[in-house]
Amino acid sequence: MSNQINNLVAGGNNLYTYSYDADYNSLIYKYNGTTIWGGTVSKVRNSQCGTLLATLNTQIAANVIAGAQMYRFEVSIGSNVRTYETTKYNFDLTKLAGSTYGTTYAIRVAVKMNDIWGSFGASCDITTPTIASSIDVPMTNLRTADCGRNLATMSTPIHANLVYGAQAYLFEITSLADSAITVFESPIYYFNLTQLVGSGYATSYSIRVASKVVDTWGAFGTACTVTTPVLSASTIPTTKIAAPLCGATLASLNTKIAATTVYNAEGYRFEITTSGVTTVYDSALYLFKLSQAGVVVSNGRTYAIRVATKVGGIFGNYGASCTIMTPTSTTKFATETAENTEFALKAYPNPFNGAFSIQILGSSNETVSVLVYDMLGKQLENRVINANEIENILLGHNYATGIYNVILTQGGNTKTTRLIKK
Repeated sequence: MSNQINNLVAGGNNLYTYSYDADYNSLIYKYNGTTIWGGTVSKVRNSQCGTLLATLNTQIAANVIAGAQMYRFEVSIGSNVRTYETTKYNFDLTKLAGSTYGTTYAIRVAVKMNDIWGSFGASCDITTPTIASSIDVPMTNLRTADCGRNLATMSTPIHANLVYGAQAYLFEITSLADSAITVFESPIYYFNLTQLVGSGYATSYSIRVASKVVDTWGAFGTACTVTTPVLSASTIPTTKIAAPLCGATLASLNTKIAATTVYNAEGYRFEITTSGVTTVYDSALYLFKLSQAGVVVSNGRTYAIRVATKVGGIFGNYGASCTIMTPTSTTKFATETAENTEFALKAYPNPFNGAFSIQILGSSNETVSVLVYDMLGKQLENRVINANEIENILLGHNYATGIYNVILTQGGNTKTTRLIKK
């Protein structure tokens, strides 16, 4: 095609022109002013070649090629080569997983025209900023959508703008009612006020955020105000029987039935329906036995259970109903009771959202050692709890989403289980 164009140009057809573009390092052919072919290559613009980026997400721009369908950016450091394709002529290094601070990358650009990828142009070195002190850490704040927001519930997530490569986020929460300040560190970019002790309904909070990058905390960004809902039955979070038991058959007639816990709950109301008879049982705890509720307890029976939560002296609405069955025979119950005299561990619910509980199945009254580790091996819990109190202990409120190993030791017995927080 280039020969055809050259012949036309040489023949005096003034609709066809060509020129050499030194920045693109190519001949540009045009018909009536429109680029039609050039075998063009592109590269990072001269103004950015050999420079130090201001931030890791600074846009890196290639020379624009008229008619280009896509741009392919090749980013290399030694033998580590990654590519990023886009319909735009620019990108930033946060688009590629593994980009780091204080690193020099060699970047080349190829262009796709007429559904064909061209060759890479000349390579350019670009260096990412170094985190030497707090002033080098990018500042962040709450997302625009969350600033000035009236939260629907106390558990509504509050998000910070993401900082690439951040190891953690620090939320500074100031109550505008009494000027009390709480600082909450999170490994993820959002949190909710149920993770804080003392947060209340119908309260406005001023929130600032800082991020931690390369083990260095940056400065707090601009504050934003967030307001919690007015306390009412409709704003109290609903709950229900925890997932492992919802729709399940109890191990025994005396198995404790647990609801998913609700932040700041003062009590739980269990509505139990069996054989057309409905009984309401109020408890200060999130778990109970059927025998405590004053209902008929027998083998092979089905119970429909709903749960409501009490907060600030008000009961919220009931959550979804769950069906629970008792075992079908006393023989099964006797067998399982005998098996449970051996040391065993049950942690529930799994997966969990807010918190989880631990149940020890065994006859020993010795104290129980509880250890919890995240998947990086960081220890989150190290407690010694009386055996008769362990079912009343809630763990995991402040855990980030992830997988956790729970290790329980009682006497010479040790059991391990793995839990997932959603």
